[in-house]
This record gives sequence, C-alpha cells and structure tokens, in this order.
Amino acid sequence: MILELSSFQLEGLDAIRTSPRTAAVTNLMVDHLNRYPDMASYMDAKRRIFMYQGSGDGLLLNRHDAYSEAFATTAPGRVEWFRPDDALVGFGEPGSTWGGSHNLANANCAAALARSSGIAEEAIAEAIRGFAGVPYRQEVVRVHRGVRYINDTAATTPDATVAALSSVSGPIVLLLGGADKGLDFTGLVASLADPRSRVTDIVLLEGSATDRLVASVGEGLVRGRHRAFPDAVTQASQLAGSGAAVLLSPGCASFGMFVNEFDRGDQFNALVHALD
Repeated sequence: MILELSSFQLEGLDAIRTSPRTAAVTNLMVDHLNRYPDMASYMDAKRRIFMYQGSGDGLLLNRHDAYSEAFATTAPGRVEWFRPDDALVGFGEPGSTWGGSHNLANANCAAALARSSGIAEEAIAEAIRGFAGVPYRQEVVRVHRGVRYINDTAATTPDATVAALSSVSGPIVLLLGGADKGLDFTGLVASLADPRSRVTDIVLLEGSATDRLVASVGEGLVRGRHRAFPDAVTQASQLAGSGAAVLLSPGCASFGMFVNEFDRGDQFNALVHALD
C-alpha cells in the first residue's frame, strides 16, 4: 500500500506510535501557518513519517531540500537520498502531457522508491513514459477556441503557483486568491514581476488572503475580483486569446467560496466544459 499523507494525517501516527516501514519526503515548503505557530512546529508534524521507524526501516530524502539534513540527523533507520534534477528515461519525451522541474523531482522520488523495492529500470521508464498526470494538478481540462484551460486547484501555496507558472507555456491568464494560510507572497510577487513572466492578466477570487495579495502584487495585472466563481471563469475566458492558457492556480486555500480545493477544481472543470 502506498499512501500520501498530509501533516494533519501524520499527527495521528502518535496514537499508534507507528511510521511506515519505508517513508519518503519529496520536499518541505512553508505551509499551513494558520494551523502551526511556526515552521518548526510544521516540521515536527512532518517528522512523524519516520519518527517511529525501527533501525531496519528506510527514509528517502531530497538531496537538494534545505530541511532534509535536519530530518536525516534524527532518523532512527536507514537514510537514502534522491536527486530531484536527475535525468529520467521516459520523462519529458515527445508527446508527454506533463513536465516541469517540480514534476521531475516527484518522478525522481518515485523512481528511487521503486528501485529500493527491486523494480527494474525498464519498468520504471515505461511507467514514467505512460503517466499522464493526475486531476487537479496542472490538469489540462480542455482546449477551447485555441485556449488551454488548466486546473491546478491543488496549488494552495504561493510556491506551488510559482512552480505552475514556470511550467505553463505561452501567455497566462491567472485565477488567483482565496483563503489566507498566513504564507509569504514574496516569491510569487517576484515571479510575477520578472520580465520573463508570461502572466498577462490576473483574475482574483474573493477570500481572506485576497486583500493581502493585492497589496503584495499590486493592481497592475489585476482585471477583476469576484465572489461568484462563474463570473471569474467567464472573465478569464474573455481575456485569453488563442494560444494562451487560463490557469487556475490560486496560491491560497479554498475555504469561503468552496467546500475544499477539490470542490473548487470540480466547479472549474464544469464551468470550462460549459463554455461555448
């Protein structure tokens, strides 16, 4: 059984004092500071993925992640490393529908886990070659009138939005904003201000983080601010010309306008498919 566990779920491992026999941490970025008082507390929650391991268990860490060294020094079991930027057979080949440095890092982590389980390189390459991505994470929903509509609702942090912006080609109309998690928008602001940025327009979703976003990003690219999601999607579609992408990558949590991030993604997909 392979599980992806959030920090919230990992907290529950205290009750059974058990960690997975094999654990992996892809990376650790600042998040959920509306729940944890500081980054150290967030790290402690993540630490539970290996804290209850035995000496014969394994922990796989990202060689280029700043927080991994701290994890490595306290792991009770065997520590192994993966390099997020290693070239992988099958990744980014012609016809591939997914790419980007963050996806390469994820693929390298998965490949390292597969190797440690004795899976052959040929099988790993074939799996990577045939993988088409997952829903809600840079999911290409539709190409309509020459515009790509991309659902990245799982991007609930500014860092995740920055990763999406670096992966999507062509001009971008960005759907941004939502509920505040107390995160720093500095990196996102720098990405949007970069002369190489392809973001031509920003359509904001109402939420507790949106005032702070506007204060950080400025009004220059902002074309609208909406409490009704259909209005936001409609405006974004009107702003996007042929060859552009409408990218839902909010950089914020979904609560307020939506039940959760997946509700936000499902509504986006339905609205995009209803465009005529």
